[in-house]
Amino acid sequence: MDESVGVMRFKPAPDFERLRAVMDEDPREVIPQARHFLAHARPDAATQARTYNLMCYTSACVLKQSSMDAVFHGHEAVRLARMLPGPAGQAILFDSLINLGTAAERIGEYDRAIEAYQEGLHMPLDWIGRSNHEEAVLTYLGRTLYHRGCYREALAVIEQAGARAAERQDPYADETLHSLRGRCYLKIEDLARAEHFLTQAAVITNNETRYELRPKGRILAGMAIVKARQGAHAEVERYAAAALEMADEIDDPHGRVEARMALAISAREQKRVRQALELAGEAGRIAFQYGYLPLIQEMTWLMGLLFPQQEFDA
Repeated sequence: MDESVGVMRFKPAPDFERLRAVMDEDPREVIPQARHFLAHARPDAATQARTYNLMCYTSACVLKQSSMDAVFHGHEAVRLARMLPGPAGQAILFDSLINLGTAAERIGEYDRAIEAYQEGLHMPLDWIGRSNHEEAVLTYLGRTLYHRGCYREALAVIEQAGARAAERQDPYADETLHSLRGRCYLKIEDLARAEHFLTQAAVITNNETRYELRPKGRILAGMAIVKARQGAHAEVERYAAAALEMADEIDDPHGRVEARMALAISAREQKRVRQALELAGEAGRIAFQYGYLPLIQEMTWLMGLLFPQQEFDA
């Protein structure tokens, strides 16, 4: 978006609170408004740090952009927050580290993300409720280790997050952690445990009416992959159809890619090679158009299941 267009739509932001209001009105305006604000308002270091933090959060978490800009904003927020004294400065630094980790994760900078999350975990956060924050960051760290391919390390971290979540008895935390567990076990070829934990996650999303369709759709897509690995072709069709219906309703690339790839693997095992290639081609186009590196990695792994290396070595 042309920066001047964004600045013209709203009056130039007079302070940080106005930027927060812009977030509610139209998140796409936050980046150009924040740049205008930083260039013209000359805010103090604390407000600059909060502004860069908001830009990082908006880019990585709200708009789901996987550009280096989000990481740059995160680094600026962290750099400025390190100079701020007292609990208020620590709060800004903690938020900035977590948002930087999220931004780095989106572009595949997993070491950078892990470093940011680990620093956040070691901060003295008793004054803002360390237990809940620790659980959240452990979950992010487990997810990043999963994307990095460290599945057993991810499981160990997820168990730590689960111990914290058990204290709160929060079904949403349980769903997230069960889903991550299932994904890890799928990657290490423990299909029975993968199915168990993904089923547990699906049960929670069925029972809790406050859930969005996105996590449920991704769980169903994961189950479709498990069933494809088990050779249960009828169940692949059932889970994939449900996942695709949800993915199309909410425009979720993850569900669209994984459900198609599950169908492709199942089709190839049934000697329907043309259908498998068409489904894989559609999934690849969706994944690369979205440009989210962890999804492209999942696509690459699924392509390896579709075309096993040993077939080419034989």
